[in-house]
Amino acid sequence: RDYVPESWISLVLVKREHHLAIAHKHCAAGILDRPIAEFRTETKLALEHIQGSGGKTQIEYCVPKDDTERKLL
Repeated sequence: RDYVPESWISLVLVKREHHLAIAHKHCAAGILDRPIAEFRTETKLALEHIQGSGGKTQIEYCVPKDDTERKLL
């Protein structure tokens, strides 16, 4: 009764990654939909902190200042 098959655990992990990727896709589509100059100040501040960072990154990144940097990111 307390046993969960290994295949179910694997399926949950795969579905978690799948839904996380879809969330990232929708977030990026919303951000790239309009020029960054049209965003309200509150929106820009919220986007700076949309995802927490563990401090360990392979590349240095910063908040994009214009549309070219935003598309590059």
